[in-house]
Amino acid sequence: MDLKRRMIGGALLGLFAGMATVAPTYAANTYTITDAQEIGAFPSGYDIKEITFTLDANFNLTADIIPWGVPGDADGDGDPNASSVPLSITDDVGVGPTEYLEIDMECGAVDVSNGCSPNVIVTYTDNTLSVYNLLTAADLTPFVSFTVLPDRYVMTITDLLGFKTALGISTTAVNFGAFHFVASFSDAQEDDSVPDNFACEAVHLDPPDVAKCDLLLQKTSNVSTVGPLAMAIGNEDDHDDSSDWNSDSHSDRNHSGDSDDSDSDSGTSHSCGCKGKVSQLKLRYMGTSPTTVKVDRIDPFGTTLFPSTAILPGDVFTVNGSSYGPKGFKGTLGVGISITENGENPVQIHTSCSEPVGPGLIAGNFEVVSGNSKKFSKPLCPVVTDTCPANQKVTYTYTVTNNGTAVSDLVVTDNKMVDPIAGPISLAAGATKTFTANACLYETTTNIASASGTYGANNEACAAPDASVTVEMLVNTPPQCTPGVDCDDDHHNPPSGEHHGCGPDFWGDHKKHKARWRSHKEDDRFDASFGVDASGNKGLLKVLKEKNFSGRGAASKDLQRHAAAALLNASNPDVNYFYTAGEVAEIVLNAYATKDFETARNLLKAQNDCGCPFND
Repeated sequence: MDLKRRMIGGALLGLFAGMATVAPTYAANTYTITDAQEIGAFPSGYDIKEITFTLDANFNLTADIIPWGVPGDADGDGDPNASSVPLSITDDVGVGPTEYLEIDMECGAVDVSNGCSPNVIVTYTDNTLSVYNLLTAADLTPFVSFTVLPDRYVMTITDLLGFKTALGISTTAVNFGAFHFVASFSDAQEDDSVPDNFACEAVHLDPPDVAKCDLLLQKTSNVSTVGPLAMAIGNEDDHDDSSDWNSDSHSDRNHSGDSDDSDSDSGTSHSCGCKGKVSQLKLRYMGTSPTTVKVDRIDPFGTTLFPSTAILPGDVFTVNGSSYGPKGFKGTLGVGISITENGENPVQIHTSCSEPVGPGLIAGNFEVVSGNSKKFSKPLCPVVTDTCPANQKVTYTYTVTNNGTAVSDLVVTDNKMVDPIAGPISLAAGATKTFTANACLYETTTNIASASGTYGANNEACAAPDASVTVEMLVNTPPQCTPGVDCDDDHHNPPSGEHHGCGPDFWGDHKKHKARWRSHKEDDRFDASFGVDASGNKGLLKVLKEKNFSGRGAASKDLQRHAAAALLNASNPDVNYFYTAGEVAEIVLNAYATKDFETARNLLKAQNDCGCPFND
């Protein structure tokens, strides 16, 4: 029997984006047309029962075409793959070569008051899909899928915006067009249409308002490097830089094993200061959520000072010195403390008095409220925190973009900043907000920023992936002197450069240069002078006289020799030494902590070789 195209499922739907010429009859993401069974008890697979159109949040447009019978079953026997001889209706497997389904669509319609004129033709016959533009013959098949299910036909435009672009239709409008479905087969039955009389309906479909979390956080800094380092300054009263009151020169005048500027509380003109290492600190937790805090004294002679304890935002807790270690460490916090929250993100505070420490100093989520040192009855001086050297300033920029549903209670934080960078605020869908924060850096720093809030009717949590920035701290480059010109291993040549340095041989000739030993004595112990636990713990003069090292421990002994010379250089006001006494001690401390004695030795030797200013 010849194939005839006869309309059995006609439905013309105008889908558009709110054009003034046509008022939409339905505003949702679904629309359904239904039709009663019109050919009696004959359940044809092409007698259309209903068509439901759905537009999802990802702009996929689906048409579910449900017949009264089994899809592809032309003769109504319930089997889409065989013919019923009594009815003499050809029924191929699936939608075979003698069965034909056609869907005509008018896409981009702005006015359907005078009917619909198809511009896209979709055909499904011989189980094969074909989609093309009726006006240009362009192939549109890649944008459309067609499936025959046990109870329906399903046509889906999987990329609605791409489909519109291929048709030359503006993608600024979500919805488009009119749909005309035409299918026929040779069944000797009365034709069927949905609805009965051919119609062209205007229907507006909106994508569903599906809550979606899609925050993007970007963080940048205005510089990638800062420095060299210029430490924050203290506010000690009547401060005289030449007296080096607020720093620990590591001398041990009374051989107690402690090292400071003097062994007596002689700063009568001072109302605050730090001497002999910090003995107590009161710290305030400035985080925004409960945590557990543990404080440890850093090596050498590391020990736990404050066991893991639960605290709340705003809590103040006290860290006291420990009796563990040699005399110079007993009753103190040592050279530094490490503070951890929930066992993570440790921050450190230097407590040897060689760097400013006192009220106002901030380390991570912790602020120093008050404190005392071992050898001074007055409290620690406040630390100036409202000034920052120009070469240590950095400005961070935080940009938050909301690619999802509107977000409420949005807060931007930074793990190295005390207060939230911004928030809580609301951020509309598609909106972008930018914030800035300034910092003063004292070391190479990696800041990790976070952005989080809530979205949707149930106030679900929404967070952006963390964003981080690293700013490198440049270090002072020690000047290098030229051997034979302004350097001499005996250190009797006056320096031609900016900085001075006398070597171990000079300082080791104690009888001749005893007057140059200003802040230290020949029997001051190396351990107490540098805050380390060195093998032998010899006096400084004995360390200086040792030479020709070999075998195990040679590297550390060679470092000790140059460290002793460096300490005497830095402690003598007539030697314009590159490092301060505190910096020399830090270099030695780091060497013992890392076991990298050679690097420290080379640093100090280079400065000890820069020419001795004395001719005696």
